[in-house]
Amino acid sequence: MIKIPCRDTHYWMDGLLKANLDIAKQVIKDDWDFLWVVDGDVGSGKSVFAQQVAFYLSENKLKLENICFTAEEFRTQILKAKKYDCIIFDEAFRGLSGRTSLSKINKSIVELLNEIRQKNLYVLIVLPSMWDLDKYVTMHRCQGVFHVFHVKKRKESGDIFRQRGHVRFFNGSSIRYFIGNNKIKYVYPKDSNMKVTFRNFYPIDENEYRSKKDKALAADSAPPVQDDKWQVRCSRLITLILARKWVSQRQLAEILGYSRESLRKWSGVRPNGYIINPQGEADVHNVEVV
Repeated sequence: MIKIPCRDTHYWMDGLLKANLDIAKQVIKDDWDFLWVVDGDVGSGKSVFAQQVAFYLSENKLKLENICFTAEEFRTQILKAKKYDCIIFDEAFRGLSGRTSLSKINKSIVELLNEIRQKNLYVLIVLPSMWDLDKYVTMHRCQGVFHVFHVKKRKESGDIFRQRGHVRFFNGSSIRYFIGNNKIKYVYPKDSNMKVTFRNFYPIDENEYRSKKDKALAADSAPPVQDDKWQVRCSRLITLILARKWVSQRQLAEILGYSRESLRKWSGVRPNGYIINPQGEADVHNVEVV
């Protein structure tokens, strides 16, 4: 682990990760740009990891305004960014309410790729699953994916706990093979190009970061407007299909072009297998999540 100075303290970075980021900091000066995806389960620590990477790449210049939670904010920061700045699109597909929302965000990212290229920027897109990102981005512009995950550990008492702080990195070529192969869906390569660990530390003030994130989530959870009634109806239809077991969740995800993670968010299916009705109460039916 390498000590990275930050504010009046420091955090620790895996030496292998630092060595590769140092290469990126040299390469970008030869008129290149870098776009990476940071994905992983909710609560895995992907936002913390992205901040640590961005802070180091930006030569300790990362600010709260460089962390975006909406497509509009992301666009604004990209357009005002200076050469070699690092921008984070954090929880890019959080609270996904429908395919329209996903398409809007993807369209915004694709439209800004030219700006990212011209300004030689570092961009980190943080989201639950890389499969939600526009195929053009992952196939042609993404330099790699940092997949953040936890591992099961056993305490001295014998209790099992989930240990955060683990990352597998897949470079662009390995990701392109899986994205472009129609027979492989929502599966990560077996072998990673790099495995590193990280520790829980926010380079940006944690309270300020959480406050900004909470405000963005609150705005995103506002009641749907009249024009979004079709999204509610589609959500109910998806929930019914899964409840009646007409197709499996995996099959439905492939038909709709969703990742299974996003399908869970859009439908009323919860991780415990129960359906949530429009009033927010658990249905008596139990859905088998396959």
